[in-house]
Amino acid sequence: MNTTLIIMKKLLLIVFFFNAFNCLELIAQNKYDLTIKNLKLDSISGTIPTYFTPGNIEIALELQKTIIDASKFYQTRLSKKIDVKLAVLDAKQWFGPPYGFVYYSDGWIFMNTGMDYEQFIDVYGLENIHLKLDAELSKIGVKATEMIATVFKAYAIHELGHYIIYELSNAESPDRWTDEFIASYLMYNFYTKYDKKAWGIFKLFSHVQKNEYQPKYASIADFNTFYGSKMGVKNYLWYHSNYVFFADKLNQCYGEDLLSKYEEMFPKKIDKTFTKDEIILLLDENCNGDIANWVKELESKAKN
Repeated sequence: MNTTLIIMKKLLLIVFFFNAFNCLELIAQNKYDLTIKNLKLDSISGTIPTYFTPGNIEIALELQKTIIDASKFYQTRLSKKIDVKLAVLDAKQWFGPPYGFVYYSDGWIFMNTGMDYEQFIDVYGLENIHLKLDAELSKIGVKATEMIATVFKAYAIHELGHYIIYELSNAESPDRWTDEFIASYLMYNFYTKYDKKAWGIFKLFSHVQKNEYQPKYASIADFNTFYGSKMGVKNYLWYHSNYVFFADKLNQCYGEDLLSKYEEMFPKKIDKTFTKDEIILLLDENCNGDIANWVKELESKAKN
């Protein structure tokens, strides 16, 4: 075999391995890694790598710190490493669901860069109820800016809850309702211990929104059918405001044991479809009918 042929074969092998390595690297990266890279964001290193729209380092640091603290809280309890990334994007760089929704997907928590009060009122449907909210905030000496920051930090932990269920737990939520309330329970379980003042502010906001906003959709079936953008962010927020208090109800029944019970009720890869009534029955084994009563009250709020 002549020298030229040997050199050509070696070069072909090098090209092959180089291309194979690049393919593996692309496979390891998910679609969000590539999208975030192309947005040319600023970043903060740490156990929760954080990428943000330039000019928004303050809220990025606040959200990162809160998620890091929650990660430490749950890593201790789960004995599993939390490996998630955070993106904090403004309205111009936002992608995915409509601006106003925050979400978890494929190893990323997506949060917005915050809003002024007028935008917050408009996005979340508070036009007819913000005066009531203002009055309640005034009673406890809290400004709207503090309330808004608190709301987003709490929802960041809700999204971390989704990551925990999807990636670290042995559970698989049987429907949208269970998927959301278990994330709210995990948020509740952390935040009520982490920052009681902030939880009080968040609970006040949720209380006013759930009591004053008039939803178009209010049943569990509606939530499962018109999930997310199909019902709009305003009605969707109303459900989540209710789930805050449902998390409190679940905590009264289960304490910190709900996650392990949830894994027993709804294990991954189970070949079964659960009806709403079956889910309620399972949850009510520890709750003496409180879950059925909560659902009945929730579903009574729909417009006639």
